[in-house]
Amino acid sequence: MKEIINKDLSLMKFNERVLHQVTLSKNPIGEKCKFVKIASSNLDEFISVKYGRLMHELNNVNLYNSEDIDTIQISVIKFYMKIQSYFNNKIIKPLSKMYTNINLITDLNKLTFEEFEEGKKDAIFTLNEIFDKRIEHEAPVSGKLYMCIAYKDGEFRIYNYNNFDKLLYVDSKYIPIELLIQETSEDINHAFMFRVIRDSYIDLDKLDNDNLLDSMKDAIREREVAPILAIECQSPDELELVNRYLDSIDDKIVDNPIILSPDKGMCGISCMLNQILEDNDLDYFEDRPSNKIKVGKKHSVMEAVKKHDILLMHPFDDYGTVIRLLEEASTDKDITHIYQTLYRVSSVDSPIVNALCKAADNGKKVTVCIEVKARFNETMNFDIIEKLKSHKNVNLILSNKVIKVHSKAMLIVGKSTSYCHIGTGNYNEKTSELYTDISLLTTDIVMCKDLKKLFKILADKKYKGQFKKIVSEPGVIRETLINNINMCISEVKKGNRPIVTIKVNGIADRIMIDYINYAASLGVNFNIICRGICLLKPTDNIKICSIVGRYLEHSRIYKFDYDSKKIPNKVYISSADLLTRNLERRVEILCKITDTQCKKKINKILKAYNKDTTNKFEYNQDTMEYESYKGEKNVYDVFDKPIFN
Repeated sequence: MKEIINKDLSLMKFNERVLHQVTLSKNPIGEKCKFVKIASSNLDEFISVKYGRLMHELNNVNLYNSEDIDTIQISVIKFYMKIQSYFNNKIIKPLSKMYTNINLITDLNKLTFEEFEEGKKDAIFTLNEIFDKRIEHEAPVSGKLYMCIAYKDGEFRIYNYNNFDKLLYVDSKYIPIELLIQETSEDINHAFMFRVIRDSYIDLDKLDNDNLLDSMKDAIREREVAPILAIECQSPDELELVNRYLDSIDDKIVDNPIILSPDKGMCGISCMLNQILEDNDLDYFEDRPSNKIKVGKKHSVMEAVKKHDILLMHPFDDYGTVIRLLEEASTDKDITHIYQTLYRVSSVDSPIVNALCKAADNGKKVTVCIEVKARFNETMNFDIIEKLKSHKNVNLILSNKVIKVHSKAMLIVGKSTSYCHIGTGNYNEKTSELYTDISLLTTDIVMCKDLKKLFKILADKKYKGQFKKIVSEPGVIRETLINNINMCISEVKKGNRPIVTIKVNGIADRIMIDYINYAASLGVNFNIICRGICLLKPTDNIKICSIVGRYLEHSRIYKFDYDSKKIPNKVYISSADLLTRNLERRVEILCKITDTQCKKKINKILKAYNKDTTNKFEYNQDTMEYESYKGEKNVYDVFDKPIFN
């Protein structure tokens, strides 16, 4: 019980490290806005996913007491208030000093008479626009913004306000729309914004394995009206009106929901940030990476990969290279079959999806394993399935109800040459600009054969295949990592000093934690970079840090330095973190890097992370807290230099 609570609190600590980026002077203001939005989005997801899971287990089995729930609630509310404070003091105030046309006004007395009258006219216009957006018997959508207008006769109306500007702009001043709307009529007593956050938990065991797609669609419909876990509004009076509406439609609310009430703040800060950024062309990345590798700029990507393996580190190396490989294959006469896994893509019309459709239209066989259980991407993936089904030559594979296919793999089969791509991140060109990830492009015959076996296993659950350069089956990745750690233990006994370097997003699998501690007690040294959840504790032989910087770290790397002349060092990239769900309930890929130049590049990447003193938080062995460095060495400056080409 306690470990699960600690896991959730560890995730909240990661969110604190994300928000810490707002305090750093090195980050341009547009990027600070990005981190406030990410922190706010992460909090919503934490409530709907992690807190939702706690509430389910509280209802099903008596695992948690009220003290545990209170601990999580207090952590959530503190973080919410911190986001509000940073929005006001580290975003809005600096913006008003930097730009004369950006001033957020929350006190109407600060407006001139002319500004007030003009604002009222705009508010009346907005009222007319939202007239047909009133909801009377509809359940509010989780996370979306709603406006409540309360009248002096005791009546009130609720409007779906999600696609409208949260702020009115009058003479260089931004004014929250609700403040002006309540001044448009003497009959209006109060106007305010609110949001609800619902439980997003889906019990996969209850899905119908024989009819997974329809069963999943039913589960999504049920999730849309799942119990409310949190309500965001500004005052007790507002909360009373929200509850009156929810009661009137018999909406479900958990006992003791989280109440998010901003002190001197307001609801919907992400909407406000979006509007201010778009109005003033404040790009998140005011200085994007300047040295992106563009493989195949003069020649085709396929020709470049034929010459040697290519390892890319996104966003510093252009993700368009991966897209162009697939686009070239879609028209190449030598290519006969394309295999692809899809988990989260940018849209139904993403370049990856369109290239797959084009390949099918050009007569190539296309096999796509698409994960319909990718949380919050389910509906988009349903639409992608329909799009792919409309093209001949496309064969779709769905996973079973419990196992998720989280691996990132593309196999392009040709008459003369086959190509493959294995990555640590999604096939999403938009998020490739926000997260660091690694891609391997190769024509390695053994690896291509391994991927073909993987897709055969995905299509035929009874098929068993032996892999040589990748590891994929649930449970086997953990076994492979432990085997490598055992080799390190053997080297310690021979007098060598092996080092294991692990770069992941989370460490919470108890078996791996216990084994790392066991190996460390025997003399194996561990150098661990863990972005998020980490239940492993530092010791004399276990050094732990977290890198949270301009780009959210997403790549997974496992490196074993045996310190032996007889055994070559091993390097893997992976889609899997050291979380039990990844190691037992997902089809992941652990890919061995064998090309010398690719291994050297990964070594450079890891060395650069170790030298960073700007984005690094080190886990203090005494306080068991992450402490930020105050240095000037920035890992992203290193990645943006030609040495990484």
